[in-house]
Amino acid sequence: AYGSTGAGKTFTMIGSAEDPGVMLRTVKELFDSALELRSVSTEGGSAGRSISVRCCFLEVYNENLRDLLSSDGREGFLDIREDPERGTAVAGITETEAESAEEVAELLRRGNQRRTTEPTAMNVTSSRSHAVLQIMVRQRAPGDAGSMLGKLSLIDL
Repeated sequence: AYGSTGAGKTFTMIGSAEDPGVMLRTVKELFDSALELRSVSTEGGSAGRSISVRCCFLEVYNENLRDLLSSDGREGFLDIREDPERGTAVAGITETEAESAEEVAELLRRGNQRRTTEPTAMNVTSSRSHAVLQIMVRQRAPGDAGSMLGKLSLIDL
């Protein structure tokens, strides 16, 4: 989401428990689709696909990256690196496996509380940073040695 301070970008992206935003609605759809794929049998009658969902949530503020899900109090800045298996990745970021949209909603709530805020003339609790929720979905068919990985980044500018 993009717009001026106080326009409602963070609310549009994250929302509330009563009125979920783009991030939470997308995550719910993703888990609904994963449930369908897990339950569909293959041609040979095997069980459905194995699907895992991992999330990370980071802040970009003053050209620095910060892990919003770190549980050990790490407040240091993170670096972007090239990883031979994952491609471009944030080194040291906390990746959390999620089993439901509700778990991701809790991660977003917890991470959003750690975002950098600073009062402006338009908004007394303005988030002065950008937030990136990255969702990684790994899918494996029964009996298949390989897997497919998809990444989705949802960004609150």
